[in-house]
Amino acid sequence: MDIKILGAGVAGLTAAIKLAQAGVNVTVFEKRDFVGGIVNDEQAIRNYENNYDQLEFFDKNGIKINHAEPIYKIDKYAPSGKKMEVHTENGKPLFYSVRRGPDKTSLEYQLYAQAVKSGVNIVFNSYVDARSKEIDIISIGGIYNNVWAYGSIYADANVEKDKILFFMDNKYCPKGYIYVVPYGNEITIAATTFDIGCPIPNLFENFIKENPVVKTILEGATFLRHTSGFEYFNIPKTAIINGKKVIGAAAGFLDPSRGFGIKYALLSGILASKSIVEKKNYNKLWKSEFEHELLEGFKRRILLEKMSNEDYEEFVMEGKIGITKYNKFPNFMKHKLLNASLTMELSRHRRRYNMKKIVC
Repeated sequence: MDIKILGAGVAGLTAAIKLAQAGVNVTVFEKRDFVGGIVNDEQAIRNYENNYDQLEFFDKNGIKINHAEPIYKIDKYAPSGKKMEVHTENGKPLFYSVRRGPDKTSLEYQLYAQAVKSGVNIVFNSYVDARSKEIDIISIGGIYNNVWAYGSIYADANVEKDKILFFMDNKYCPKGYIYVVPYGNEITIAATTFDIGCPIPNLFENFIKENPVVKTILEGATFLRHTSGFEYFNIPKTAIINGKKVIGAAAGFLDPSRGFGIKYALLSGILASKSIVEKKNYNKLWKSEFEHELLEGFKRRILLEKMSNEDYEEFVMEGKIGITKYNKFPNFMKHKLLNASLTMELSRHRRRYNMKKIVC
């Protein structure tokens, strides 16, 4: 059996590794001369919504991630500066932070090294159209734009290494949030918004200058570089287009409320390969594994787009709380949700971000 994959990102490399481990001949076509995309920052893999450890799960499924750092606490800030700390209760990390980009410890390069060792043939500087009949799996990154992230990376910042920070404030990031993710001696501070027309770079620079928490974090820190990129989220009816399995960001497998997609890139790569090796229905596999999470995220996305700063003040309950008691849908948010037709919103979203327009 010969399988051809378009794109050497996280999802594409994961699928390639799994297929090669099953004895399949795999070729990955990558239009650039390096693995991954243009992302060069720190990101996080969510770990608290399952009864198992996410990295252990990937390891058992043949995907080894050796360079990742555990996150045990989350600080959430309201516009006023009021803080809620959410912490682990059983010692299990809430997130794992990983490095993305050209660094040899990055997630992409870890997967690339494993793919090469497994016998995957990766062809760089090779542009192949997604509509080509020879392609079996599509992993080309986001094919639409409805999420915009912009931020900066710093070295030697004054921040706890096992904590992620979230700031919710429409003054600086409407229809989104600003986060701080540490990894090693670096941190990424970035704004993620679902308002593509938002002047987020200007608002973000104002936030860096004016937010007292971030100003303290950056005392003595060294600015390294900016980071920016577009992606899109979707919950497609099908991720099989013209017989091709669409995985990762290309399918829109991104958390609709948080904008993180690494977990779903890895999972969809594993499941696409499983569907080929075990002759199972790819749509049934991914829908059974994580569609419910995407739908919950979609509900939160609808609510977050309606949230005012006054709502954020009510949402952030000052003090410390264990992760099992943390309520992502307080009652006042549920009332807002009742006014929205989820079925209608999801149907409209699917029509707008129809993958057939790109793949067919």
